[in-house]
Amino acid sequence: MEEISKKDLLILTGISYGQLYRWKRKGLIPEAWFNKRASFTGQETYFPKDLVIERIDKILELKDDRSLEELSKIINSSEIRKYSLEELKLTNIFINNDIFSLTKADEIAFAEVIILKIIDNIYQEIKSEKCMLEFYQYLTSKTITNYQEIYINTNGNSIKCILTKANSITYNFHDFQKIDLKQLINNLKLIIMV
Repeated sequence: MEEISKKDLLILTGISYGQLYRWKRKGLIPEAWFNKRASFTGQETYFPKDLVIERIDKILELKDDRSLEELSKIINSSEIRKYSLEELKLTNIFINNDIFSLTKADEIAFAEVIILKIIDNIYQEIKSEKCMLEFYQYLTSKTITNYQEIYINTNGNSIKCILTKANSITYNFHDFQKIDLKQLINNLKLIIMV
């Protein structure tokens, strides 16, 4: 995963050092994203570039309408709510609305929204509807919010996946796509709970 230094992040996003650390204290930017490493000037902090920029952009977009406390509650909440299919379609978070055919429910719990988004992310690589349905059924048999990461390998007519509760599994899985579930969950909360 590409990283960005704290200095470059502040320049790129236009936020201040104080804002960055205030958002960290409020739980808006995860502690795990602050990776300190030795550098020629002493010590430098690096972040997962795409994740932190996406999060900062979302905070900047919402901070005028919501307080930092409200945003923190949204990101850190375990609120259980159901969403109608029409409501989800209006969010524009799904690329392929065909995935809604996987569920028979009129209202969908947040955990199932996460599962549908995971499948949406790999939709173009799945050649078989049967394979997609089996993968959906497998994921719905799990408590998806208990996991940190999911590694997925799609091979047209089959899907292999590894769910991990640990952060950043150390094994090298070639041909596996990694999805940071905690990040996905937090992003979905910001989009559909606000």
